[in-house]
Amino acid sequence: MPTLRVRTKVINGVDSAVSVTLGVGGVAVAGAGAAAYFLGAAVVLPVIAPALPFVAVPVLLAGLFKWFSDPAARKDGEIRHKRDLFETKLREQLLLAQVSFNSQLDQVALDFQKSAVQMIQPIMLEAEAADKLASLQVKMAKRLIDQSSKTIGRVMQAIPQS
Repeated sequence: MPTLRVRTKVINGVDSAVSVTLGVGGVAVAGAGAAAYFLGAAVVLPVIAPALPFVAVPVLLAGLFKWFSDPAARKDGEIRHKRDLFETKLREQLLLAQVSFNSQLDQVALDFQKSAVQMIQPIMLEAEAADKLASLQVKMAKRLIDQSSKTIGRVMQAIPQS
């Protein structure tokens, strides 16, 4: 399984940092509120006022990031990316398997053709020889018939007619 893309790793890291920032900011606000409640606002505000921008700005930016970030879309994009990688690898393996299968199939066809020729060739030679023999027998029979007809014709001429 491929690992997460660098962009997704960075965004997930920033998301984790934003979550920590929001958590720490919430604790800081709760602590400041508790201190203001127990010690009084006049005592606590001069102490927290100088640190307020250093706490409020990161918390505000973290809140904006959380608001505009879309973890579901990020997850879907990562799944789509992994699926595309998987499909690409699978397609490559299938093409290699298809080439291998086709070459094996061609080899089987070639072997089948060779064995068929070896099996059928003697039968074909025997059939050709039988055909030649039959045609020679027909030629001989015709020649014998012609010679016999000529001989019969001569014998008939040699017999006196009465």
